[in-house]
Amino acid sequence: MVKRWVAFYKKYRSIFDADAIHLMRPYGRNWDGLLHVNPQRRFKGMLVIHNPTNQTIKKKLNIPLYYTGLKEQAEFIDWHSKHKVFKLQNYEKVTLPVELEPGSVSWWLIK
Repeated sequence: MVKRWVAFYKKYRSIFDADAIHLMRPYGRNWDGLLHVNPQRRFKGMLVIHNPTNQTIKKKLNIPLYYTGLKEQAEFIDWHSKHKVFKLQNYEKVTLPVELEPGSVSWWLIK
């Protein structure tokens, strides 16, 4: 497991070492999220969402993309390599529908 996560970090080091934006205050009773942003790279951001609860969370999350440098649309690539393109609302955010299993971590690359 350690090898897997170290390899994951090394693969996306340029985005993890860039600025991070907390999307939700982590208090253990709802989802918690970080948006890593680096407008200078191919992948402008990485969204990481954690569900610390023992319940499935199904929501539409407003994700602010202002600091990614994206203007009109954003392509989200999930951990299963599924691509989805979103039009930015007011040039700064998208609404992302998510379903998070209990105790899970989900992530998306943004370009």
